[in-house]
Amino acid sequence: MKREGFFSTKPLEEAIHTRLKDTSGELVNWLRICWMRFTKSEPYKMFYKESMEVDTEFKILDLLPCRGRPKNFDKIKLTPLYKSVRPISTSKYKDMMELLRADPSTSMQPGMPQFQVEHTKLPKAYFYQDFFTKQISA
Repeated sequence: MKREGFFSTKPLEEAIHTRLKDTSGELVNWLRICWMRFTKSEPYKMFYKESMEVDTEFKILDLLPCRGRPKNFDKIKLTPLYKSVRPISTSKYKDMMELLRADPSTSMQPGMPQFQVEHTKLPKAYFYQDFFTKQISA
């Protein structure tokens, strides 16, 4: 995936109302939600399950604000999550290079497809300590 494919969800989070109870009055345990469904016909409702069982019914969570006019999701502009390439630490870079060397798809095995790995497209690594000392001294 490319950096341009990641968007910030902050405008969406501000447009909805985070509820503690669903429409039946049960407390919503956000950590236990396994399955979420959103439909175009009911854009301000989230249907969810706390298990992956097909037979269980979806519970409904109303996302409309309690007061005021609901926001139109079509007018919400999503912004990119990152403005530039995210740096990685030197140890992470070394680990990635080691994994690329250990990848069996890059070895010369008969009958196996060969993949070209572009090492130059990986972000450059640098020490975070150097980055923070430059920021403090500037």
